[in-house]
Amino acid sequence: SDVIKAIEELKSYPDIYWVFVGGGAQQQWLKEYVKTNSLEKNVFVVGRYSFEYMSAFYAQADIMLLTLKQSICPHLNATIPARIQSYMSAGKPIVGMAGHGVKTLINNYNCGIMADTGDFISLANNILRLYNNHHEAIEMGNNARALYELKYTLPYCMDNLERIINR
Repeated sequence: SDVIKAIEELKSYPDIYWVFVGGGAQQQWLKEYVKTNSLEKNVFVVGRYSFEYMSAFYAQADIMLLTLKQSICPHLNATIPARIQSYMSAGKPIVGMAGHGVKTLINNYNCGIMADTGDFISLANNILRLYNNHHEAIEMGNNARALYELKYTLPYCMDNLERIINR
C-alpha cells in the first residue's frame, strides 16, 4: 500500500511512530509486514477499539493520518468522510492522501497537508515537514480545532440543515 511505502521512506527516523487503530481487512497483513520487515519499534497495530476510546488515542498523536482511495466516481472524490470531524475536534494536523474534496478542505483551511491519492513521496515529505516544524504542526492543529468549532458542531449543523430545508 501507499502508506507502507511512506513508512519505508521514513524508517530511518527512529522517533517517528505509526499507530494504526482499527480492525480493517488489512490488519493481519499489516501485522505480518511489520514483523517481517523489523518495523516493530515504530509501527504499532493495536486493533479495534470502541469509539469512546478514540479520543485517548487522538490525544497522544502529533499528526492524524487520513488516506482515501481514488474513486472512479468523481463525486466520491469530493466527499468528506465523517472521521475528519473527529480528527479536527482533537486539534491535530491532518496529513494524508485523498481526493480533491478532502484535499481542498484541509489545504485551504491550513489544518494539515494533503497529497494526491497514491503520492506516498509527498505524504512522507509532508510528515517530515511537520516533524521538523513543531510550531507549524501546532498552528495547523489549532486551525483544525477552530474549523471544527466553526463548521462541525451540532448547533451549526442543525442551523445549516434548517437553512437547506427552508430553501
